[in-house]
Amino acid sequence: MSEAAARRDAIRRLIAEHALGTQAELVERLAEAGINATQSSVSRDIAHLGLVKAGGRYVIPAASDDTPPPVRILEAAPADAIAVVKVEPGTAPALGLHLDRSDWPEIVGTVAGDDTVIVACRSKQARNAVLARLSRG
Repeated sequence: MSEAAARRDAIRRLIAEHALGTQAELVERLAEAGINATQSSVSRDIAHLGLVKAGGRYVIPAASDDTPPPVRILEAAPADAIAVVKVEPGTAPALGLHLDRSDWPEIVGTVAGDDTVIVACRSKQARNAVLARLSRG
């Protein structure tokens, strides 16, 4: 196993066991585990692993299935063929990534901020189907 692969495995374990929200925290925990890493290598690892922040901590996005990630949707509103979904701060990236990977035929794409996901849908009917699916949670 390469050094980078071993470091990434360690990062997966660390974020599963600890609420780590900064690259500095990851570098520190890796050092405690005997793995030398720089902030720049951890930054590349985060991108490679596709980690997102949810609730102020790094998480591995949920696998692509019909179940949205564990975020509480505060509001979802239609806007022509676009759905504007309000969620708790820090959880929008996880939901956006989940929707992008979900293969829901109604969705063209998403744009996620910190607490809002804009979901571009194929039609108004598709938008309504997405909103209904999300409300079922």
